[in-house]
Amino acid sequence: MDKELETIVMVDENGNQKKLNIYFTYHSETFNKNYVVFYDNEDPDNLLACFVDEKGNLLDITSDEEYDELDEVIEDFQNEKES
Repeated sequence: MDKELETIVMVDENGNQKKLNIYFTYHSETFNKNYVVFYDNEDPDNLLACFVDEKGNLLDITSDEEYDELDEVIEDFQNEKES
């Protein structure tokens, strides 16, 4: 049985909406933040990520340290998914 993908809708600065699939979410103990990793069906190999603030808003990741941790988490997730 196929499970329906969870999606989010992103709106760009011009008001255009884009439906994106959630790949996974995780909480970082290091940064005490929740993250969402997602992708566009038109480019599924290009993963995107944001963190979620206290109000539930998706915000850009700005720190290299957060990106480094994110790379490790994505690699671990993909390795687990393949096994």
